[in-house]
Amino acid sequence: MSEPDSPLPIDLSPYLHRWIALVRGRVVGVGLTAEQAERAAKRVRPKEKARVVFVDGAGRVAEDEGKTP
Repeated sequence: MSEPDSPLPIDLSPYLHRWIALVRGRVVGVGLTAEQAERAAKRVRPKEKARVVFVDGAGRVAEDEGKTP
């Protein structure tokens, strides 16, 4: 897991302790695992590559490196 990312310009409180997939700064997928969030994003944005991040309990994000926290 990399260091926490800079804050996103969106309210992350609904996504605490969840993986989210972002495309163009918008949440397009949510899941308990990175894979679930990525699959959800592919259903709504099949041609775009989503950025998958984990939102911790403090609302900070960390990039996906293929492992669940």
